[in-house]
Amino acid sequence: MSESLPDRVQITDRLHVVAHLLDTKDWPGFAATLTDDAVAYGRTGPADVVARVRSHLDVCGTTQHLLGNIRVDLDGDTARTTSYFRAFHVGLGDRSVIAPR
Repeated sequence: MSESLPDRVQITDRLHVVAHLLDTKDWPGFAATLTDDAVAYGRTGPADVVARVRSHLDVCGTTQHLLGNIRVDLDGDTARTTSYFRAFHVGLGDRSVIAPR
């Protein structure tokens, strides 16, 4: 397993980079992390995936995406990752106020 450790560390680092790009709403940076055949949120390709994510996060103020229990499965030049995440989103504009009880 030690021979694959550098790959695992690099892949885990990329996941953290993606979380940071989401939190800073760096859409060109986020798009650059996606492959041409990326599939996420029912969308395919960087432009469609970014548009879908923006439709959710552009209506938010501050966000925080935390990753944990990251698993990296390597098979030659292919890697598959799974992880848990916790997302915290603060409302923006009319959604920034918590209604009184």
